[in-house]
Amino acid sequence: MISIRAYTPADLPALHAINEQGVPGVSRETIESLGKWVSLSECLVAVDDAGRPIGFLNLVPPGTPAYTSPNLRWFEARGGNVNYVDRIAIDASARGQRIGEALYEAAFTACRPIRARSAFTNGSASKRSVARHSCPAKRK
Repeated sequence: MISIRAYTPADLPALHAINEQGVPGVSRETIESLGKWVSLSECLVAVDDAGRPIGFLNLVPPGTPAYTSPNLRWFEARGGNVNYVDRIAIDASARGQRIGEALYEAAFTACRPIRARSAFTNGSASKRSVARHSCPAKRK
């Protein structure tokens, strides 16, 4: 059984490894740059029964100027108060277990009543992932 908890700095090496497994679906990062992005956000971490991180979702709160994504600025210019899903990545060994769904449910709970949005910039997202990012009312 998985559980979702808040990020701790001790998670960073595992999250970096998971992130790199997800390239090109997520951007390649150094451990330092990923550490910067998660420090600016609310990072939700999925862990297995042994407490080992097996996935994460990085949720950037509205009005975070240090997060320099043009995608976030685009959403802010058009809708204002949104939490931005910077990235979601699942360990290759844990894919297909609905971990992404659990992370999105936790993110939607964390950001209510503010909307959560994400942008796909490289066309690599699955249909399920697009549906998750785009339409919270149709999640089930």
